[in-house]
Amino acid sequence: MERDSSDWLSLKSDWQSRSPIEDLASRALRGSLLWRIWASRAWFALEVLSFLFLGFAVLQNLLLGQLAQGVGLGVVVAFCLAASIWARGARLVGSMDSLNGMIELTLSRARKSLRIVYATYAVIALSLIAAAVDAQGPLTQDDRFLVRLTLLAICTGATAVYHFYVNARIRRFESIQRSFAVRQP
Repeated sequence: MERDSSDWLSLKSDWQSRSPIEDLASRALRGSLLWRIWASRAWFALEVLSFLFLGFAVLQNLLLGQLAQGVGLGVVVAFCLAASIWARGARLVGSMDSLNGMIELTLSRARKSLRIVYATYAVIALSLIAAAVDAQGPLTQDDRFLVRLTLLAICTGATAVYHFYVNARIRRFESIQRSFAVRQP
């Protein structure tokens, strides 16, 4: 009987410690975090593959004697790599152990995404400069420059949309964190 009583008290304290809404929020947030963690890992794998490909392109240009193109591309790739390392260097805070920890982790990951957005803007600006330096004759007649400009405009638009999304996510989770902190004893 003693054991049943202690089990009941443990069950009762667990049941009373969180509301059903907090349990539902914890499950939803855990699922969202796990999905985002795996998506982030996939994106990182694409970045690594891209840098490897670009490294081979730099090496090929240098081996073919196209020194200016190889060095120019190498500078752009080095800048992109530095921007990626800076953006991913943000420290993550929080854990998957509690609702409050998951909120902190979500905010931390969103702020890291904001750093990636800023790094992407810098890379787009550098790519625009590189495209303008590489352009031929009147810019309106250079098809390669126009294609590069179009691609950079698409990248800038996608980055801006993601930027607005990340800012909204940060504001939403800061609000949730504030309201959750007020409710905690």
